[in-house]
Amino acid sequence: MGFVIAHLLEGKVDTWKAWIEECNGARSAGIKDMNQRHSLTRHAAWLAETPMATMVAVL
Repeated sequence: MGFVIAHLLEGKVDTWKAWIEECNGARSAGIKDMNQRHSLTRHAAWLAETPMATMVAVL
């Protein structure tokens, strides 16, 4: 299981949120198919606002 923490560039939070919404909507069938093909059971991502930057944590 991999865990990644990445810095979002300034001004890209709305882009990130739109992409997540798309993954849960229009792209969800493709993501479910990919999960099945690769035996993946879970994806999770969190947006974290820190004093230094906006970060994304992905499991």
